[in-house]
Amino acid sequence: MTNIPELLLLRKTIKANQSIIMRGIKNEYYNLNGSRQRFCMFCGTKNNLTKEHVLPRWTFEKCTKKDFIISLNGLRQTYNTTTIPACTTCNGVYLNSLEKAIIKSISEIDLKNSFFIDEELQNIIRWLEIIDYKFQVTGLTQNL
Repeated sequence: MTNIPELLLLRKTIKANQSIIMRGIKNEYYNLNGSRQRFCMFCGTKNNLTKEHVLPRWTFEKCTKKDFIISLNGLRQTYNTTTIPACTTCNGVYLNSLEKAIIKSISEIDLKNSFFIDEELQNIIRWLEIIDYKFQVTGLTQNL
């Protein structure tokens, strides 16, 4: 497995738009008039939004009973219903490519006889960082 170009683009997108995203969370999620605008939690756009599962569905096998508690507000949520808004580019291109590469890497390894190469491990760690980011965004936006 080589570096995943979409992963690098996604990381650059998040970094370049972090102030837009945080300002959007502050302005729109904590808005006193009750209106709630949705925007992509990766690039900040309000166009062509989809729902991105915080934890990919294949990781929890579409089980509707597995859940977690958001530490900021103590709310219990199931993995299958926990999503954040993402535009079609961030979700359908960047995250989809990343997930396909991770699934391929994980499914092709026999950990009894071999181990991931460094590059694969780096991509898996980066993928886990993206998941952590999505959980953090979920915690911030569900705080109210």
